[in-house]
Amino acid sequence: MIDQTAHLSKRQLVALRKQGEIVFGGHRKHKIYGTLICKGAKRWIAKGHYVKQRVFFNSEKEALEYGYRPCAQCMPKEYITWKASRFCTNSRSQKSGD
Repeated sequence: MIDQTAHLSKRQLVALRKQGEIVFGGHRKHKIYGTLICKGAKRWIAKGHYVKQRVFFNSEKEALEYGYRPCAQCMPKEYITWKASRFCTNSRSQKSGD
């Protein structure tokens, strides 16, 4: 995971993206990750929000390992899969608590 607040310049971030080191972007506080072209994230960035919480990942696996969930807007299929797996996990833990 690469933290945007790690004092990387825009040029350095672009270079990392071109090298394939950055594939997904995320929001540290909300633990959400998505594509680098996500319209929702771009709107928040344009308003001056999000940037201080921005993190980057080199794979979806890495984002999931850090406990981030897929963005429902730019990754709807992955979000539905994540949501369903979370629901199944919660249902099992509730049943075992009976």
